[in-house]
Amino acid sequence: MSSTANQQEETRFNRTAWLVLVYALALVLLSAAQIVYRYTLPTDGWAVYTTQVDQADWVYSSNLVGAPSGLQQNDALLAVDDLPVQGSATSYTISPPPSWAAGQSVDMTVQRGEQEVSIRVPIVHWTPAALWRYNIADLSRLVDLLGALTLFIVSLFTLTRRPAVPSAWALLVFCATFFATSLSGLLPDGLPYSSTHWLSPSPLFLAISFLAPCWRHLY
Repeated sequence: MSSTANQQEETRFNRTAWLVLVYALALVLLSAAQIVYRYTLPTDGWAVYTTQVDQADWVYSSNLVGAPSGLQQNDALLAVDDLPVQGSATSYTISPPPSWAAGQSVDMTVQRGEQEVSIRVPIVHWTPAALWRYNIADLSRLVDLLGALTLFIVSLFTLTRRPAVPSAWALLVFCATFFATSLSGLLPDGLPYSSTHWLSPSPLFLAISFLAPCWRHLY
């Protein structure tokens, strides 16, 4: 086959190229959809980080929503309405208590220094201002998102130029995975996230699962 024929073949969208494109867009849209849904869930309004502090997985760092709360920075969460939350940071198996609804309050048991303290915490909704504070507090998060978006756009352009080239498929899925993961990080993790485990698909796992049948085309 001549060089011209090869180039024409590489620039023709085939069925696999369309499948890869649809999959990549669906991966990004799924991530965006779960962000929107998580935004509507009731929350205690705090940013947390996961660690291990005497059986605690959730440690509070800052009050993003700003609602009056008995929580303090570095409180380590042990239980909500007497339901223990140990292991929830990795297993995503907690079910929210019945009182976990915006406008209600829950009783939390936290480890504060050397003491276990029981406090009352209001449940609220996320606000745009809260998410803005969360993301500007760590500019690397926004830099990562912009970088991932740029790579995703470049990979889309590459696919449109060489839709029949397997490396273009792999590049698009990789960049879509990176972008979807960065997009998910715009909303803080917290108990609403852990109690809805179906909202936390692994884009990397999905991407690898999708590409596995295509590996034979890459060599």
